[in-house]
Amino acid sequence: MVADELARKQKAVFRPSLRFGGRVAVIEIESQKAVIVKPSTFMNNSGVCARKVLNRYRLGVFQVLIVYDDVDLPLGIIRLKEKGSAGGHNGLTSVIEAVGTNEINRLRIGVNRAPEGVDTAEYVLSDFTREENSALQDSIERAASACVDWFVSGPACAMNKYNTTRQG
Repeated sequence: MVADELARKQKAVFRPSLRFGGRVAVIEIESQKAVIVKPSTFMNNSGVCARKVLNRYRLGVFQVLIVYDDVDLPLGIIRLKEKGSAGGHNGLTSVIEAVGTNEINRLRIGVNRAPEGVDTAEYVLSDFTREENSALQDSIERAASACVDWFVSGPACAMNKYNTTRQG
């Protein structure tokens, strides 16, 4: 959703990439090219796509920002981090294993914990309520702005801007 918002703001179109196993859109931020990649693999294999992108564009992990949902954050909260564990997120585990380090930038988007008795995988794949959609849309817009700020100003500035206040 954040990738779609970034592409929408730039009037960019995602195109299938058999090379990466995903969809790719190229955007320009302050006269610099940025590539947005949405893996089409199962989440647990996201690292395969990430590794191929790093190799193709000759990027270091410090030049990549992984954006993902996080059930450990309340809905409406976003958090940037430069490194850390996967925190039980299978997609991030796959990326960390594929790139060989946990020192990879990430932007976590809060979606709340699954209600008691509901499977977490089932919960994160289910539709949001009308109320939740409003909070989610706001966090998607802030997350897209955080991606741009991270790209332009770097992780420290972006973290200071987006991690310091309660959002939503």
